[in-house]
Amino acid sequence: MPEWLRLYLDYGPDGVETMGIYQFHYVFVSRNEGNSFDALNYWAEAFSPDLDFPRLAAARIERRFFAEASIPDREYGSFFIDLIRASSDAVWTDVNREDDFWILKNSGPGDNGSNNGSDNSSWEFFILTTIPKNRFASQFDAIFNSINFRIPPSWEQLRAISRLRGRFFEGF
Repeated sequence: MPEWLRLYLDYGPDGVETMGIYQFHYVFVSRNEGNSFDALNYWAEAFSPDLDFPRLAAARIERRFFAEASIPDREYGSFFIDLIRASSDAVWTDVNREDDFWILKNSGPGDNGSNNGSDNSSWEFFILTTIPKNRFASQFDAIFNSINFRIPPSWEQLRAISRLRGRFFEGF
């Protein structure tokens, strides 16, 4: 098992980002699991940083909001949903697919060692992507600043948005 995957399984993306090679990058791992090795392998082969990374970025941005507020749409108003949507629709540049790996999770009775999915085996596939921290931050800033409020936020929501913006990358 590659070191990045061991660190990811133990500590999440933060663990992988401690590796010297990734210290100046944000790490995103896409994972998928199931009983059909062929279907999962097809998913991994079809993975495209250009097409699939925006969803990974939006999910991590969303988690950051939830780390600050248990009900982000109340705390930040429509800005929360608008930012997640814009992040998911954005074209992110300088994203690199670094590696992938799969694990045979379990093998049921009658496993004949084949990988055709006809036994009780299940697999978990992982795809490691990275983006330089400075590139992610500049692209995120552009998205953040481009949000036009569908519903004007309250004064409290504007303050919360401003506070979060000032410390967004702490613990990201």
